[in-house]
Amino acid sequence: MMRKLILLLGGIILTCSLSFSQTNSNEKVLKLVSQKLKLEYELNYAKALSMAKSKNWSLSFKSSEGVINYLVGVSEFGFPLYISSNNNTIAAATTRANQLWPGGTSGLNLSGSSVSLTNKLGIWEVGGPLLAHVELSGRINQKDVPTVDDHGTHVSGTMIATGINPIAKGMAYGAPNLISYSASNAESEMATESAAGMLLSNHSYGISTMGWKRNADEGNRWEFWGRPGENEEIDFGYYSSLSAIVDSITYNAPFYLPVWSAGNPRSTNGPAIGEAYFRQNAQGVMVSAGNRPPGINSNDSYDIIGHYPIAKNNLTVGAVNGIAAGYIKPQDVVMSSFSAWGPTDDGRIKPDLVADGVGVTSSSSFSNTSYTTLSGTSMSAPNTTGSLLLVQEYYNKLKPGNFLRSATLKGLAIHTTDEAGTTTGPDYQFGWGLLNVERAASVITGAIPSNNSTTSTDLLLENILTNGQTFTRTVVATGKVPLKATICWTDPVASVNNNAATNLNDRTKKLVNDLDIKITRATQTFFPWTLDGLNPALAAARGNNITDNVERIDVDSTIPGQTYTITVTHKGTLARGSQAYALIVSGVGGAAYCSSKSNPGGGAFIDSIAFSGINFKNSAGCKTYTNNTNL
Repeated sequence: MMRKLILLLGGIILTCSLSFSQTNSNEKVLKLVSQKLKLEYELNYAKALSMAKSKNWSLSFKSSEGVINYLVGVSEFGFPLYISSNNNTIAAATTRANQLWPGGTSGLNLSGSSVSLTNKLGIWEVGGPLLAHVELSGRINQKDVPTVDDHGTHVSGTMIATGINPIAKGMAYGAPNLISYSASNAESEMATESAAGMLLSNHSYGISTMGWKRNADEGNRWEFWGRPGENEEIDFGYYSSLSAIVDSITYNAPFYLPVWSAGNPRSTNGPAIGEAYFRQNAQGVMVSAGNRPPGINSNDSYDIIGHYPIAKNNLTVGAVNGIAAGYIKPQDVVMSSFSAWGPTDDGRIKPDLVADGVGVTSSSSFSNTSYTTLSGTSMSAPNTTGSLLLVQEYYNKLKPGNFLRSATLKGLAIHTTDEAGTTTGPDYQFGWGLLNVERAASVITGAIPSNNSTTSTDLLLENILTNGQTFTRTVVATGKVPLKATICWTDPVASVNNNAATNLNDRTKKLVNDLDIKITRATQTFFPWTLDGLNPALAAARGNNITDNVERIDVDSTIPGQTYTITVTHKGTLARGSQAYALIVSGVGGAAYCSSKSNPGGGAFIDSIAFSGINFKNSAGCKTYTNNTNL
C-alpha cells in the first residue's frame, strides 16, 4: 500500500512540478497530496484493524517505560506499525535561545510574539496538550480531538509556555498560537498546513516497533521486532515510505521545516544472551522464540534511527545534557544515554544536530498549574523548534513579509552549531553539533542589513542553480572568525526500495540532486566535510560529498585580507531542471591586501604605506620600494 502511495505522489510531483523551483509553495499539489494521504491512511488503518483481529495484534500496549504504543497501520511488509512518544531555562541556555530574549546579550528582544507568526508553528503529538494549562491557555489551536496527555502538554510548553513558572518558560514564550493535531493522520495534515503557510512543526514521536521492545502488558517480556530470520532491524537507517512522504511534502512546501526527534532506543538493548524472548513469525504473529542467541543487534550503537527522522529535508534532533552556564568547549556537550545515533543506510548524517533533552522541566497535564521534568529526544526537538521560530521572527523583522526558506533555516542552524564530540567536524552521534541560535541570529545581522554586500561580515543567499550552471562569489577573509561556508537544499523525493531481498542496509544513495561547494585560494582548494557510513566511528574527513543535501566547509587556516573564491556546481543532470539552495558564509567582508615579496633590487613589494596622511600604492595596489629607501 505504502509503495503504491509513493508512486502516486511521485506522479503528482512529476506532472505538476516540472517548472517548480522551490521558491513558492505548490499549494495545488499539496492539497491533492493531503487528500490522497488521508484516503490512504484511512484504508491502511482499516486494514490494520482487520489484520489485528485475525492475527491477535494488540490495538495498543504499554512498554516497560510506561509509554503507550498505538496501532496505526500496516507496513509494506505486512507487519503492524505502532506509534509512540519519544520519551526550561537550562534548555534555553543550552541553545542560546535565552540570549535572544529581552535582556539577553544579543539585544534583539525576541519572544516569538510577532503577529506575523500567527499559524506559523505546529505540533503533532500522540496525545494532545492540556488546553486549560496556565502556561498555554488561549494559545492552542487544537484542530482535532486527541486524548490529552502529559507528553503533549510538556512538549507544547517547551515551545511556547508563557513562563508563569520561570523555570518552565518556553523557547518562543510569546508565540501568538500553536496549531495542534494528534499524530494519527499527520502526513495529510502536514500537507494541508504547509500549503497554508506553516513554517515549523514539532514531531516528538515515531514508529515505536523497531529493534527491541519490552512489553509490560505481556508480563514485561522482551520482544524483537526485526523481520523473521533477520538479526538486525530493517527499519533502522532505511529510507521508507514514511521518509519519502516527508520529503515529498517538504519539496513542495519550500518554507516548511518539520523537526523530528531522533528517538531513544540506545538504552533498550534486549535480554541477555540465553534469556527468553519473543519475535514475529512469518505470519506476523508475536511468538516465543526460545532463548536469545548471540548475533542479534542490541540497538546500543550506530544505525538506530528509523522512518520519519530518516527523511532528507526535515531536521532530526538528538538529545544531550543541558549546559546551565552555556557552552564554552566541545567537552561541555555530553551525550545522553538514550539518544539515537545514525547514520542512515546510505550514509547521510543523522541526527542533524543536538539540543537539551535531559531533565527538562515544562508544563504537565496533571492539573492546570502542574509541571514535570522529563528526558528524551522528545524534549530536545521542541527545544530546537521553539528556538528556530525566534530566528524566523528576527529575519521577518528585518525583511517584513518575508521568511527564510526551510533549507536556509536548516542550513543556518547547521552552519552555526557549537562543536561537539571528540573529533572536529560532524559525526553520527551529535550530527553537526549543538544548536546555537544566538550565533544563527548574528549571521542574519551580518548579512541582511548590509544586503549581502562585499563588506558584509556574513552572507545569507537564497539562489537557484540551473542545469550546467556554476555560481561563484569572491570574498575577503577578515580573520576575526574562521572562514566557513555551507550550502543546503530541499532535495526531491528519492525512490523507496521495497524488495525484501535487497533492502536490508541498502547503501544506494538517496540524494537526487547532488550539489557541490568548494573554496579556493590561489592553488589551494578546501572541500566540505564527509563521513563514512560503512565505518561510522571514523572521524570526519574533507572531500567530495556525494551523500548529504547539506555541505559545510570550515577553513582552519584563514588568512586575514586574503581573497577566496566560493564555487557552487552540481553533478550530472538536475532533476526537474533546477535546484533552489541556500549559501551561508561567515568570516568575510575584510579589506584585501597584497602579499609582500622580494624584488630584483633586493627590497620588497609593500602593500601600502601611510606617511603624513598620504597613502602610496602602485597600479596593482602595491608600492615598490628598493633597498635603503628613506621613508
